[in-house]
Amino acid sequence: MLFLIQQVKAQQSGKFECTVLSEDIFNNRAVVYCITDKAIIIKYKLSYFFYINNKKKNEKDIIISIINLDSSQKKTFEKIDTTICQDPLESYYANACIIDGMVLHFNFRWNDKKKSTTIRNYYLNQMKPLIDFINQIVPKKYEIFYNKKRLQKEMKGCSYIIN
Repeated sequence: MLFLIQQVKAQQSGKFECTVLSEDIFNNRAVVYCITDKAIIIKYKLSYFFYINNKKKNEKDIIISIINLDSSQKKTFEKIDTTICQDPLESYYANACIIDGMVLHFNFRWNDKKKSTTIRNYYLNQMKPLIDFINQIVPKKYEIFYNKKRLQKEMKGCSYIIN
């Protein structure tokens, strides 16, 4: 497995990379998706909040899977790259009426700039192509929950939307 990680790192062009952390606060765990123009690496880790509360900051992520992208997936990823690069994302979007639930942290890196945003129980249309891209590639049990109807319904009843 270590050889595969080194091989993927060696193949990375550095042009565009993104990391998506899908956090489950209730269960104190998270799944991390590290995406490059070559592969998706899926990692499992205890939640950041669990680390803070239990002072286990030096625990290592557990690699679940490394999935190499085919040429069609690489082209799709390039389109996502262009779209996200041009989008003026806010740093935080949230439905403050829901305490736990879906929390997604997005970090994007290009050679010359970085962007990040967090969405918490909030439907942000700009992230749908990336989430759909991930969900079409990863095993079903690692798909990211992102139900537009449910999230928008929960947002309608809330007067504390942050963006």
